[in-house]
Amino acid sequence: MKPLRILNHALWQVIGNAGQVMRIIALPLAIGAVVVTLALLQMRQVAAWGPGGPRVILLLLVLVVLLLTTWIAVNFHRMVLLGERFGWLPSLHRRETLGYVLQSLPLIIVLILVALMLSLVGLGVSRTLAVNGAPPRGLVTGLGLVMGLIVSTLGMRLLAMLPALAIGTTISGAFAAMRGSWPTLAGLAVLMQLLQLIALGVLRLVAGAMVGPGGHIRPAAGLTLLLTQLLLQGGLALVTISVLTTLYGHYVQGRPLR
Repeated sequence: MKPLRILNHALWQVIGNAGQVMRIIALPLAIGAVVVTLALLQMRQVAAWGPGGPRVILLLLVLVVLLLTTWIAVNFHRMVLLGERFGWLPSLHRRETLGYVLQSLPLIIVLILVALMLSLVGLGVSRTLAVNGAPPRGLVTGLGLVMGLIVSTLGMRLLAMLPALAIGTTISGAFAAMRGSWPTLAGLAVLMQLLQLIALGVLRLVAGAMVGPGGHIRPAAGLTLLLTQLLLQGGLALVTISVLTTLYGHYVQGRPLR
């Protein structure tokens, strides 16, 4: 099953290069933690500026997170596709990182618009099939899963071109090289959705463990849940970056899968 082989290959790219992966992500994560902490500390003071104050901070925070994520993605792509090795101060490939950001933004906007359109369609279907003012049980969940799979499949099809920019080549031909990959990408989207459900299940287990006898909340429960969620989401993001790397390497460069 090709989707499973792609996911397996992507997972082993992370596990088999754990040392390099830690060097790639350590500094960006440390910077991100400092920036997020400072942003949260400034929120109350910025609120005095008016309603737009916190929004400015959130916008700047999103931009910083995008740049740090791109820094990680570019170096991960280069590690796998070029065999580049990194120390604890990973290279900041400014030209490649800037090109990656500028190219990814319109693609992300397209995905957001598609998600919004699908949401409107789903809302219309829900209202049409509503019984006594409420949609049938499971319909909303089912529509949400289907829409998520569509956006995820399209996202992989579009974003799989980006590793080309990370290694200093153009994306011309990358999109065409993945012609006929839609069924594989759809299957891969299902697997990624399952990983997200597993992560959600783990988070719920941790949340349940934070409740003691009599419903008493254990000390540091909030911090534990936050760290667990960040760890799970960070791991999923890294696997996604590895999947995009695998797709580019396999379909565009003709690399074999494990």
